[in-house]
Amino acid sequence: MLNENAAPQVDADHPWLGLSSFTDDNCDYFFGRTAEIKEIYQRVTEHPLTVLYGQAGYGKTSLLGAGLVPKLNEADFHPLILRLEFDKDQPSLIHQLRAELVRVKCSTESPVPLASKALLLNAALVDEIPTLWEFLHNTARRWKKPNFKPVLILDQFEEIFTLAETPSRRAEVRDFFIQLADVIENRPPAALEERFRTDRALVRQYDLSPSPVRIVITLREDYLSHLEAWKKTMPSLMRNRMALKLLSGPQALEAVVNPGRLEGRNLVSDEVGAQIVRFVTKRDLDTPLNEIEAVPPLLSLLCDELNTARLNHKPEALAQITAELVAEQGTDILQNFYTRCFEGYPAAVRHFVEDRLLTTGGHRIPVALEDALAELAMHQVPADALSVLVQRRLLAQEERGGLQRLEIVHDKLAELAVASRDQRKEREAKERAERDASATKEKAEREAREAREREEKARKERTRLRWFAAAMVLLALLSMAGMVFGYYHYARAQTALLEQKRMSFDAVVRNAKADDA
Repeated sequence: MLNENAAPQVDADHPWLGLSSFTDDNCDYFFGRTAEIKEIYQRVTEHPLTVLYGQAGYGKTSLLGAGLVPKLNEADFHPLILRLEFDKDQPSLIHQLRAELVRVKCSTESPVPLASKALLLNAALVDEIPTLWEFLHNTARRWKKPNFKPVLILDQFEEIFTLAETPSRRAEVRDFFIQLADVIENRPPAALEERFRTDRALVRQYDLSPSPVRIVITLREDYLSHLEAWKKTMPSLMRNRMALKLLSGPQALEAVVNPGRLEGRNLVSDEVGAQIVRFVTKRDLDTPLNEIEAVPPLLSLLCDELNTARLNHKPEALAQITAELVAEQGTDILQNFYTRCFEGYPAAVRHFVEDRLLTTGGHRIPVALEDALAELAMHQVPADALSVLVQRRLLAQEERGGLQRLEIVHDKLAELAVASRDQRKEREAKERAERDASATKEKAEREAREAREREEKARKERTRLRWFAAAMVLLALLSMAGMVFGYYHYARAQTALLEQKRMSFDAVVRNAKADDA
């Protein structure tokens, strides 16, 4: 079985996470985003809705987990990162959100272990309050307690557009957006507002002031237009948005050198750190750092690879990452890492990752651990394959919806997996085409050979028939010749017989004349 605590382990000797996302647990090793942490904290605390967007691989999840969440905790907020579930056996999206809010609320009253999440979810499912606004504003529920400041962070929100675009989910997605908008815009649901007009006493059961709940939506920049389609329903979508950009050169240098300087160590000098930044961004060694922008996970991955090389150096580990180590690394960091993750395992493992952990469009999709183990067992794959991929930081394992799930750890790796899958599919299609062409050629050759054989057989049969016909004609001719020859002798015999009779008659006549004379 896989280790249930499969989060990357970091310490002063292993301070870089590679492609794994930073969390509250390892926030001490998260550097380079000081300004962004300050900005998003200010936005979240001042607005009911904050939209954080950026291109895949820019570090949105790390900024939230290791930057925003610790700062919110210090300010006595109650942050919770949620990824919505879209499996058929999962409850509706709005109930998932309500269950997490219940868990946050309960955790402020008494500690609630993660194991009880399913119980809270069931409690949210049977809750009689129909909408999220009523759920939060009903005075009987006492959501607006002193110092209760929940922050619900909906991470990787683009999945609602990639994994829920089915006829059965569209109505649910629409209801989710409407209910979320009612809370963010602080407007009672239309049906409830209609009841308020006829039942003034009903109004006293609700607190009409804004909810203390803060919502953070984070998604990839290429799905921002999908989110903006809901701006009429939720105008706040356009009011407070933050774009996460690439790290600047100085920020990238900070992300490279500072993790290696904890607990009195100095694993990377400023000079080598600058060399690493330029190496990752493929810039000349004399390029000023202020002119450079870098992708955070690529920096972390190269530093992690270099640190492994440092520790494994023979005859003894090096005290620092050197310029020579940087120069020895291959130019294609990600590709080498991706390929190396599958070393020692059959192709079925790579095919599983590329076919089952990605949608057709190339988006990461989690798969239940038990399903993954069962599927690989059918291909007689070693039982430790998945745990090794987790240890090598290709896959991430986490509990979601009460199940252990596996997922490709980063969008950048997902892009490589898609490219590898496409190349394999193209290669397989080419091989199939070649096999089909070969089979077609063999079939054509076989049919041509069979046609020649049939033609040869027919030719021989025709020759045999011609000889047979010739023999029959000859026999007929011989028979006719025999008949003619026989008739000829018969005619001669008859002629001779007639001549003999004539001569006999003539003799009789002469004798008669002689007698008369």
